[in-house]
Amino acid sequence: MNECNPATEFANRAHAPSETDDSIEADLDRLRQSGQECADEEENEGNGLGSHWARKFASFRELKRVHALTEEDFADADSATMALAQATLGDETLSWDEVNVEMARLFEFESTPSVAHVLGFIEGASKVFEKV
Repeated sequence: MNECNPATEFANRAHAPSETDDSIEADLDRLRQSGQECADEEENEGNGLGSHWARKFASFRELKRVHALTEEDFADADSATMALAQATLGDETLSWDEVNVEMARLFEFESTPSVAHVLGFIEGASKVFEKV
């Protein structure tokens, strides 16, 4: 039986002949492209969830507060998730436990959403708001 041992496989690669700057740059370009594709997928997923939430669950006031977030420039996932939870719940004094519960409700998955997820959600909800 031939099992893959990640530690051995990594060690074998670590002793591989040295790579050229061009091959390293090609690897980095591949990773950058992969990261962008991941962010695009997350933003699209968030967009769909935001649109669905806006059409099926949001009140006009909640939707207006979320739409106002389109003017914000979020530095990281924490500030984005906090702002979105405050907007959807209409409460500026939320604990992180409350934020996490709201993110689980909005995004329907257990992990903390990425900035791309949150920005997509805001965009999707805002598109609905602009049609109201």
